[in-house]
Amino acid sequence: MVNPFGYRLLLFPYDIAFRQPLMAARVEEWLSVDFNDPRGKLVAIMLAGVAYLAIAGRKRWRIDDAVLTAFTLYLGLTHIRFLMLAGIVLPPILAPQFGRFGSYDPRHERRLLNAAFVAALAAICAWGFPSEPELQSRIAAAFPVDAVEFLKAHPQPGHLFNAYDVGGYLEWNLPQVPVFIDPRTDIFQYRGVLPDYLAITGVRNTQELLDRYGVTYILFPKNTGLAYFLANNGRWERLYEGSDSLVFRRLPR
Repeated sequence: MVNPFGYRLLLFPYDIAFRQPLMAARVEEWLSVDFNDPRGKLVAIMLAGVAYLAIAGRKRWRIDDAVLTAFTLYLGLTHIRFLMLAGIVLPPILAPQFGRFGSYDPRHERRLLNAAFVAALAAICAWGFPSEPELQSRIAAAFPVDAVEFLKAHPQPGHLFNAYDVGGYLEWNLPQVPVFIDPRTDIFQYRGVLPDYLAITGVRNTQELLDRYGVTYILFPKNTGLAYFLANNGRWERLYEGSDSLVFRRLPR
């Protein structure tokens, strides 16, 4: 509750989940769990563990624990974002089901066991932390690094239209250029920009909307419907082609 926005900040994730269907249906972290990907398989293992403890646990379940567990699992399966909540809520409920191993007695601290867990966690962090070259390689694979370098060397006048998922990267690496949209999707939904963005990228009233927003150049991935539309539209020219992105410029009338 101690934050600049009071209780509203705590309710914000639920506002997105239940009152912003467009965002919940389009943004990956608000989608349902996909049991075909690695994260989904881990969730399936977790569900199997919860089911086992529900049947063979050493303690009888309290009704409030059962309801809270069911509600938390429902949220986590419905919206990936809430899996973090499950990771916070479920361990204190499930730990007593392990019997003596899961009990806590402050008079008998398990120092060796605790030290082993801390050492294992530190080793995993040290082993898994990527090197600087690997970090740069991952950045180059995820973001239009070469296209941004081109725009740094060849600044364009007017307003930029960009892909949603690279907005934050552009704000960090090209701060002098205001982006059209970034991953703070709720802001753009409230202002009506998100539906227009989806229409533009879905090639619905694209030119009309680009005119309305005064867009003069566009940075967007290759092999997309919008890239095809711009490449075959006489009002735009391809200014730059990078490894995975294109820069288009509006032609003067």
